Amino acid sequence: MSGFYRKMIEVTLGAILDRFEADPDYGFIDTKLDLVTGENFDDCPAPELAFRRREYIYSWIQGRGLEAMARHLEFLPEYAPRLVPLLKTLTASMERLRSRTGRLWFVTDRDGNPLKVEGFGRLCPLDRIPDAANYSELFYYKGLFAAGRALKDDALCRIAVVGFKRVLDDIAAGRFRTDQQAFDPRNPVAYVPGRSLQGPKMIALGGLALLMNSGEHSCDWAAYAAGFIENVFDRHLLRPGFGFMEAVTTGGEPYMMEGKVLGDPGHAGEFVGLAGKCLRNRDFAASHPELAGRAAKLLPRILDFNFKLGFKPAAGGIVKSVDLLTGEALNSDMPWWNLPETMRAACFMNRADILAKCSDCFRARYVNPNVHMMAYQTLNSAGEPVRVVPATPDADPGYHTNLSMIDVLESGMAG
Repeated sequence: MSGFYRKMIEVTLGAILDRFEADPDYGFIDTKLDLVTGENFDDCPAPELAFRRREYIYSWIQGRGLEAMARHLEFLPEYAPRLVPLLKTLTASMERLRSRTGRLWFVTDRDGNPLKVEGFGRLCPLDRIPDAANYSELFYYKGLFAAGRALKDDALCRIAVVGFKRVLDDIAAGRFRTDQQAFDPRNPVAYVPGRSLQGPKMIALGGLALLMNSGEHSCDWAAYAAGFIENVFDRHLLRPGFGFMEAVTTGGEPYMMEGKVLGDPGHAGEFVGLAGKCLRNRDFAASHPELAGRAAKLLPRILDFNFKLGFKPAAGGIVKSVDLLTGEALNSDMPWWNLPETMRAACFMNRADILAKCSDCFRARYVNPNVHMMAYQTLNSAGEPVRVVPATPDADPGYHTNLSMIDVLESGMAG
């Protein structure tokens, strides 16, 4: 298993670097390609697919890419002559984008002007970015810190710490607002007043683990992590069974949609993995021993229950969403990212059985050897690749897949 994933990490990294070096003046990570055919999106003239083109920058991808490329530099230091120029160029490009409004947004043009998605594919100008912190800024500032640390650039690290703390404070105060725009009518992601999402807390844990492990002491990062983990334990678990609720009301009750309670089994695995990264930090466990003990009991149960709920072995993946009240699949499409995220969680929870099941499906069903060993973004309920956009049209910049698999390899469980 380990040999396959080491090769996958290097092949996908090589493709990202090759595409960057082919046009360094572009300034951004370019994973704008069809994962079924390998065709560049800019070579497709269909006007209804213009949202995929290089002229549009998805901040989620670039922020995730910064974190991923910095981690690849740590894992594969022999790539430094290629990774360092990419990190320097990308941080400069993103800071230029941010200077346009002082903020970041889900999708912008190359000058940083924010855009909104209408009709699941048409990009239109956005008058104003809402005041609250959003996912783009959450991904960016933790990625910027990783890049600044990799580049030994203290100025970038300071910018990242200030920005990340602002995002954390908005999450903790309930002010955070998703900026995700929907490309799939079956994936309801738009901001809804009164709906409190677990996602910001979960994603923040990855950045908090990074800061704790780096020895950055300007804030009590462990306290933020403990607060977010406890919030999820106390408010987002539907008992009995420990179903993982995507959203609750501001009062802490299950958020109902047409009589259903939405659960995302992949997000349950992602939460377990990212919480596990925090708990593996020695200082965090020492400063929050009661929570560490509680997590040791709850995290394996969350992983086990939600994996069983969402895993479809015949089709070869984990469904996007279920009704936690009935177990019925609400969106039976199976995105790629939830398998490697669940594999990381399985390693941290010492569940070799879950690791093996996910790995078998991922290698056999998702990895496309003809397109740089990148994974198909989505399979349908029959296990067939479909061109459904799970979040952004751009392919994974080494974030969900490679970051998870680097942790799996370093855990020693991959063999």
